[in-house]
Amino acid sequence: MVTAELEEYSYSLRWIFDDDEQHELNAKTLLKSEQALISFIYDIAKQFEFSLEIKVSAREEGSLKSSFKIFWQKNKDQILISTIPSVITIVLTAFFSQLQEPKSTDLEREKFVIELQENVNNGTLTQEQVETYFENFSSISKYQTAFFKANKADKEVSGIEVKQEVTVTATIPSEDFDNYIFQKQNNDTIIQNAKVYIISPVLVTGIQKKWTGEYEGENIRFYVKDKEFLEKSQNKVISFNTGFFIICEIRKITNITDGKEQIIWEISEVTNYGTDEEHIFKHNTSRNTKNKVVVGQLSLFSE
Repeated sequence: MVTAELEEYSYSLRWIFDDDEQHELNAKTLLKSEQALISFIYDIAKQFEFSLEIKVSAREEGSLKSSFKIFWQKNKDQILISTIPSVITIVLTAFFSQLQEPKSTDLEREKFVIELQENVNNGTLTQEQVETYFENFSSISKYQTAFFKANKADKEVSGIEVKQEVTVTATIPSEDFDNYIFQKQNNDTIIQNAKVYIISPVLVTGIQKKWTGEYEGENIRFYVKDKEFLEKSQNKVISFNTGFFIICEIRKITNITDGKEQIIWEISEVTNYGTDEEHIFKHNTSRNTKNKVVVGQLSLFSE
């Protein structure tokens, strides 16, 4: 039984069918949908340090309707109490809005989240800040994709209606479900004759870990896939001094998952190496065994 010490916020989901007389829904569709949305709300509540409890009310027909109530305890912190309903409203609105590209990839998550929490505590949190958090740092696309994939797979579902408190805030027909399903994006770029300064090589034989280097003024971490160069490095055939660089083929792999960009760097092939422009040495591999050593090379990197 709900006591007077609790605040509440209600929302409901209504599944629409082509047959107005249908009031049944596939159990998998129902469970996957509710789990995705509820898990997302709890995920955000944990991040914002809200203590919430979600309860489901008796189901209703028409076509099939699930009603939920979110409860939180009253306390002396009136700023927090006034903030929670606003955040829940934005959470639900964002969940049933079409996926957008992140506004920024330059934000520092830890710094931004600390600022966000401070704004929650002092009552200055803005809708724009919450939306920025969703678009850049939350896992909204993961939960949103799970919700709409489940409903897309159910051919009986012709639409979803969302009500927040007493207002219908979204009605989404099934033909639009794809707009809410995140498609993983991969983009591979091959860069020839790239110059990478080695900062921290991995010189333990047999260890497959990322090296650290500098490429076009940016520190990057990368795997060395050139087996012969890797073996010579780890067997101390090649020495690494200050200013050591390689001329190589780089593979830049850009993955976008759940709206977040991840870049993986791989050194596919090393063609040359050195410590200054006057003394650049060829790296003879099985792919360029006919290459000859540059005239004037010193013995510093002789193999």
